[in-house]
Amino acid sequence: MRDGTIIAGDFKDGEITGRAIKKYPAEHKYIMYQGEFVDGEFNGYGKLFYNSSLKSQTDQEYVGIFSLNSRQGKGKLTKKNGDVYDGEFKSNHPNGLTHVYFANGNKYEGEVIRSVMTG
Repeated sequence: MRDGTIIAGDFKDGEITGRAIKKYPAEHKYIMYQGEFVDGEFNGYGKLFYNSSLKSQTDQEYVGIFSLNSRQGKGKLTKKNGDVYDGEFKSNHPNGLTHVYFANGNKYEGEVIRSVMTG
């Protein structure tokens, strides 16, 4: 693609549909997505590597369910600092019953609403 994005996988009517890998250029917040697409959108099971500071290294990794490019449903988010959120996601945030494993050894099991632990 013109912006440096590389796509390998299934296409239908000019859109990524099915299983594919999409690698983004260095200045993009996403580094790579590998998984299911529907009409060019992350949709279904997949793995997303991305960074929050627009540097080339991975800051976070999410493995789980997507809907219309959003983390939605069961998934696991691993942050660069070692914290792990394993549970339900809604609108890209941990939301619902979640197990949080902190890098310092502490853990939380309970309800999370938009990334905020409520229990």
